[in-house]
Amino acid sequence: MNELDKTEKKEKLLTTTEVAERLGGFSAKTIQRWCDEGKIKVFKSLGGHRRIPESEIDRMRTLMEIVVKSNKMDISLQHAPQQSSKPREFSRQAILDRLSPPGLLERKFWSKLLSSAVAMKHFTPEELTDFAQVPFEVVNEFCGRMIENDFILVEDGKHTIKVEVKG
Repeated sequence: MNELDKTEKKEKLLTTTEVAERLGGFSAKTIQRWCDEGKIKVFKSLGGHRRIPESEIDRMRTLMEIVVKSNKMDISLQHAPQQSSKPREFSRQAILDRLSPPGLLERKFWSKLLSSAVAMKHFTPEELTDFAQVPFEVVNEFCGRMIENDFILVEDGKHTIKVEVKG
């Protein structure tokens, strides 16, 4: 009696298509590749077809949950303040995209404010308003978004730019 016969009596064996359907979001080809890479426990039938024990679906779901949780942790860690003495580098475009100005006019103002903030390095919102010649309400919204995205540090009312802007 071969190993396939022993396993078949213990639990149901599934095709790669059945596993793909149960896991959702994956093709049978992906499941086949994972089998060939040893990521999924698989048996081959006498005809050479892949057969996967039903218990592998639960194991794969658990692994996927761990990966998703790990990725969420990685994302939150990317937003955590960094202890490095060298400032993080971003392109002007990346910063503006992250700030998500509500309209084209605001984006133009915020681009000017970003240039001014980088040039000044340390400022109060009032100083930035005077330097950039942009309405205080726009400066206030810009500074709030910069703080939310950890691009500005505020200490004793003074704002300090924490990033290096490329381009």
